[in-house]
Amino acid sequence: IPEDEEPEVSTGWQEEGLAFFADEVQYVTNVRLTMQTTMSNAEQRLTDFLKSETVAFWKLIDEESYFTSTISSNKQHETISQETEFAREASKVEALQAEEMALMTIQTTMFNAEQRLADFLKNETIAIWKLIDEEC
Repeated sequence: IPEDEEPEVSTGWQEEGLAFFADEVQYVTNVRLTMQTTMSNAEQRLTDFLKSETVAFWKLIDEESYFTSTISSNKQHETISQETEFAREASKVEALQAEEMALMTIQTTMFNAEQRLADFLKNETIAIWKLIDEEC
């Protein structure tokens, strides 16, 4: 090689390194965007779920109010009426049964709501971990 000419230095490995780095940055960016989208979707599903459960809960409260007013009305009617002792006892039993049914309905609805919430959270957690496993 003549002294006045410098040898050409290959920069192929540098270009490959930069391309690899750019690919890695793009991959990490895509993973981050996918996780953000997944979390946003999960938050939206949870919000929708909680809204529907809130509506169901308020409907239940309305039903409970109806049962309570019915029980109260039954008790007032019992006080005013001049029924025999047997009829009064039967009315008390009916009022207690209606109250017990209302309480059982409330308990069942709350149990079902808690179960649905637990299942929803379990499924969302599994989905997030699967996504993390796939991305890693």
